Amino acid sequence: MDYLVTKSLPNASVIIANLKYETDLDKTMQDAQRYIDNIRKDLPQDILSPVMSKVSPNDLPIMSISATSNLSAIEFYQKMKDDYLPQIQQIKGVAEITILGGEEREIQVKVNQGKLKLYKISLYQVVEAINRSGLDLPAGKVQTDKESNSVRLVGKFTNLGRY
Repeated sequence: MDYLVTKSLPNASVIIANLKYETDLDKTMQDAQRYIDNIRKDLPQDILSPVMSKVSPNDLPIMSISATSNLSAIEFYQKMKDDYLPQIQQIKGVAEITILGGEEREIQVKVNQGKLKLYKISLYQVVEAINRSGLDLPAGKVQTDKESNSVRLVGKFTNLGRY
């Protein structure tokens, strides 16, 4: 290894190992993966599995931008993702944008086992209903003599509540 760079953020850590010229990358990646597998049990259980990738100097970002806000971490992350990043993505020459850090909004569903039994619904059915709830699909056309209107099937949540 030539040198090692580490960066830790509130919700992410990045380790960059710059290897010496003519290093066998495949073998080194296998060794690193074995090491990660061995220490995985010592890492917090709620973290995502570490991801490794080979990066050429040509693949490195040409620009890094940091942003802060008085908004909550969740609100700020959502605003960056929904409002700012799509605008930046449209700039000529921008190939990829990656968000590091922040907190993505999460909705937790707590299922009442008694009500599932009462209504004879399986947990799998609940999961499937939630997965289908984000649908936004074309559903055909409605035509009259004077008009032709497209019909969409929209199944998105508009609010959260107790059911």
